Amino acid sequence: MMKKHKNFIYGVGIFLVLAIGGIFIFGGIFSPKAPQLATVVCATGGGKENFLADEEINLILEQEYGIKVEHISWSNGRISDQALADDAANSYDAVFFSDERFYEQYTQANNQVYKRQKGFIALKTPIVMYSWKEVADLLVSQGIVSKRGETYYVTGMEKLLSLIDDEVKWRDIANAGSPVYSNPNAINIASVDPEKSSPGATYYGLLAAIMDSTNQSGKITEQTIERLQKYYIKSGFMGTAPIDLFNKYLMMGMGAYPVIVDYEKSLIDWAISNPSEYNKVAGRIVVLYPEPTIWNSHCIISFNDKGTIFVDALEKNQRIQEIAFEKYGFRMGLVSANTDKFLTELGEIHIEGIPQEIYSVVQGLKMDGYNQIIEGLSNTR
Repeated sequence: MMKKHKNFIYGVGIFLVLAIGGIFIFGGIFSPKAPQLATVVCATGGGKENFLADEEINLILEQEYGIKVEHISWSNGRISDQALADDAANSYDAVFFSDERFYEQYTQANNQVYKRQKGFIALKTPIVMYSWKEVADLLVSQGIVSKRGETYYVTGMEKLLSLIDDEVKWRDIANAGSPVYSNPNAINIASVDPEKSSPGATYYGLLAAIMDSTNQSGKITEQTIERLQKYYIKSGFMGTAPIDLFNKYLMMGMGAYPVIVDYEKSLIDWAISNPSEYNKVAGRIVVLYPEPTIWNSHCIISFNDKGTIFVDALEKNQRIQEIAFEKYGFRMGLVSANTDKFLTELGEIHIEGIPQEIYSVVQGLKMDGYNQIIEGLSNTR
């Protein structure tokens, strides 16, 4: 009896081993596989690399939309239907511009290979000025800047530009006891080169609109071009990388860079990435919002159904839109944004002076208008 009992146990054991093995083998063969992700190949202009690489955003695209997006870097000025078609190594599903003027240019072209299926303004950030508390208070006393709530607005843009035109020095408008009085230089606003950088071109488009506010033709007058040329010459050396200018502003401080022009997202992006550093200067850095200001817009176009899935995700997914602003400073979706808190590795922070909405805005110039400005500036060399 004992022998039979042992044989029975062995038999049950062998059966269980075979059964478990069968589960693994046949389960592996017949279990449903994870759905295959569709790869969306997108020609992409710069300025949004961190946003596009965000792990949570890419997880949303994979899990909710079944796509994996491959971004191939392009210069905005090089993107055309023919240029994309000439890239034999890639077949494109979408294009993501960093400037609305190139988006409009592509949309209006007679594209034969990569035709637009759907497009919209996906990411946007306004042109702002970055300054320092002492400088901002001085500009308030001159009637150039107004403070509403905790936000500073440049309500006297024409007056500020006139001071630059007339080569007024900082010490000419500052009291002897002010640290700004120690600055011997003429009043100026540092920017990147409008001939070589999108933020600079956008800023000069804003200047043209302010200098010629009654002109509704879309064409830039000769008088405005001449004034922009003089302004451009007074600017002196101009770099081409916005991040370099913003870093110089932070590192060299009020004496070297009393006021610079950049995107709103630059401060938000930097403060989120460097919360402890931001907390050290939070009371001194001041964001000045020109009234009016102008938007810089990152616009996307799909060429087929795969590309449109990506476009729809950016347009309609609320979580992606929240991440865009809370982590990278891009405004998406509705014009109002939650500026009370931003997410960092050290927890939530509040960035002073960022308004929930931007009210005073001029329309961006068409490509012809920007070309007029760039051609006029190039003639000053």
